[in-house]
Amino acid sequence: MMVRPVDMLHALGRITTPPVTELIDLSSTWAEIRYLWAFLPNFDGRRLRSLRLNSTVKDLDFHQKTLLSDEFGVGFAAYFMAVCARATDPVDVFVAKRGGQLRLRGNSRRSLPDYIFRGPQPGQFYIVECKGTQSARATAVSQLQRGTEQVLAVDIAGAPGVTRLVIAAWLQQAVTLLIVDPEEDEENPVEVRKLSRWEPEEIGIFADAKRLTYIGDRAAASKLVREHLEAGHELSFEERHLIPRETRLGTYLGSQWQAEMPDGRLLRMFRGLDGKIYEQIRQGTRPAPLESQGEIGIGRGEGFHVESEGGDHRAVVRSISPDGSLFEIELQ
Repeated sequence: MMVRPVDMLHALGRITTPPVTELIDLSSTWAEIRYLWAFLPNFDGRRLRSLRLNSTVKDLDFHQKTLLSDEFGVGFAAYFMAVCARATDPVDVFVAKRGGQLRLRGNSRRSLPDYIFRGPQPGQFYIVECKGTQSARATAVSQLQRGTEQVLAVDIAGAPGVTRLVIAAWLQQAVTLLIVDPEEDEENPVEVRKLSRWEPEEIGIFADAKRLTYIGDRAAASKLVREHLEAGHELSFEERHLIPRETRLGTYLGSQWQAEMPDGRLLRMFRGLDGKIYEQIRQGTRPAPLESQGEIGIGRGEGFHVESEGGDHRAVVRSISPDGSLFEIELQ
């Protein structure tokens, strides 16, 4: 597969953004900021080369290296699901204080898989566990084995088609994805306790909340899922003005982050969502399936679209995903 670093960062930032946040969780910060520097640059733009991590990544301390491997496993799995499975609406299986979820004790949370995706066909869903390692290939295979147990712990009410996948990113040399869809023996089903049960409508609501949190509209995201969460001490967020960004594919609304780099250059990042999709969510209407969206976002299931521009000591690259979200990097 051809994977651009900007598209993988886009997929990673999009999927790791929580539907609701209390700001203490690491995923409430931008994953793109942490990992922009992790790739080995290809300065020979005339020749394609396998995607690789730079040597500095291999010199990180054990804890940081483990976190990077885990999150890259999530990012590459998200990219694969968007491009190859044409899946949308990723939802975190574990959402603290969600009404329909069993109270998890001890290590039972570790028995849950990572995400639910909605497939391109009506009633089709994917339950996905993501793994990642920079160790030997045998470690990645062992992770796959563990994941085959986790993907069985989730149930989706009334779904006629559920595919369970374990996706492991092996991050040595060129990046390799190892994928297994464990078979379920209908005659001798494995007894696994269902730790989380989701309604299809609930998946759509939490997926939309992730979209809103991704672009910085935390107040709207909180309102969207409030009745589906147990009462607690969630933070209150004020309405914020979203920044418009005009592209050849339309107007995107979102928020930006910027900082001065050690060499004096200004780095700016922007996260956005197609304006039409944003208005649909705010008005309480679910976005139509991608196949019928026409000009909203990509709307054709063709993968990520990339635009770039530059000149006068300024460079911009933007990635637009099939679900209508946008991620842009500017350096000047």
